[in-house]
Amino acid sequence: MLILIYPLSSTLILASILTNIELYIIVLGLMPCLIIMWLIGYFILIKNVT
Repeated sequence: MLILIYPLSSTLILASILTNIELYIIVLGLMPCLIIMWLIGYFILIKNVT
């Protein structure tokens, strides 16, 4: 699952270091947006393909 959020940009790593928040917690915070984008992409692009 982490590979779908990859590449871990230097911005994410820097934000993790500066805020003393684990990188995994930041990635977990991004998961809802990832799931929403998957669903939108599925319904708009893939569902109607025959």
